[in-house]
Amino acid sequence: MKIPKNVIIITLEKLAKPEYIGIDGLAKMLGVSKSTAYKISASGELSRYRANGKIVRFARADVIAYMEKNRIKSNDKIELEANSYLGNAGSRSGNRPAVRHN
Repeated sequence: MKIPKNVIIITLEKLAKPEYIGIDGLAKMLGVSKSTAYKISASGELSRYRANGKIVRFARADVIAYMEKNRIKSNDKIELEANSYLGNAGSRSGNRPAVRHN
């Protein structure tokens, strides 16, 4: 079967997200401005790679790990962890002890 010239063939490799991203991709993944992405890069909090000595690249997996490391837990998650730590796991009845203010 001959494919017409005006048909574009897209391979799965081109559809897959790149393993390494630039500063624009970092900003987009983190939902921050480009200048904030540069600050994060310069702070050394996130591993980075230099291609040709100038172009900075970030591994997508490292960016996801950075996001997970800086995750803010919900109040419910914190309470469950506290109850588990105190040995009260599963005792969440909705009745919380009264807080006394002097």
